[in-house]
Amino acid sequence: MSIIDGICLAFIEGNCYNSSYKKPRTLDIISPIIRKDRFMGNYYDRYILKTFFLDDLLENNSFKYYFESYYKLKPIIDLYMELLYTKGISPVRLFLNVIQALETYHSRFKAGSMKEFKDRVKWLTDGRTDKMESFLLGKSKNFITLESRLADLIIAEYQVFFRTGDFKRTEFPSVVANTRNYYIHYNESIKEKTRILSEEELSIYNNCLLMILDYYIYLELGFSEHQKLKEKLTQRWGSVQTKLDLKKAFDDKYEKK
Repeated sequence: MSIIDGICLAFIEGNCYNSSYKKPRTLDIISPIIRKDRFMGNYYDRYILKTFFLDDLLENNSFKYYFESYYKLKPIIDLYMELLYTKGISPVRLFLNVIQALETYHSRFKAGSMKEFKDRVKWLTDGRTDKMESFLLGKSKNFITLESRLADLIIAEYQVFFRTGDFKRTEFPSVVANTRNYYIHYNESIKEKTRILSEEELSIYNNCLLMILDYYIYLELGFSEHQKLKEKLTQRWGSVQTKLDLKKAFDDKYEKK
């Protein structure tokens, strides 16, 4: 049977061997954007990654949480499904979709108004330095900027540490926000004034953003062991730093020839 609206982007097959023994089966994640070196098979040029078991969903009461949050989660899941299942999706389109999904998630689950965000920042920075408050608020005054929403999601309430490649975590939200503005408007003045991720860089950093989005979706589905969840998602999307190191080693080797 298929899970409602692709809740886990999978099809679950049930095999019954006898009445007293059940074998848990992994959920098949089928997508053209999953790393090819991590696939378990090929499905019309889409690659299958096995990460979560049906038992994981049952143990975390995921179906209950899904139905309770269905209307809040639906636009986020819709965007997620589109970026995972669109064959030949470009790095730029993938980037714009995942940013829209992250922005929508933060608005629906973390802070929808400036007042809510200020209250949240106060809670997040209680007993911490002024630098953290400045990092979170950024340029948000009358409305919550994308940069502030990303900053909030990246610190993850101090539960996990998301690596942001060659950028400091304090720099990454600004770089991503400026990059989004550039690829929406293609205003060259943005590129001249600020750091923008190239399409080649997006092919690497998109996985970092997908991991963050994945993390929050699974949190809403009841997965509360933050570190364990992040480890599984790192297996799925890979380490952004490892990818950057491999690219640098490749460039150094072949550019010198």
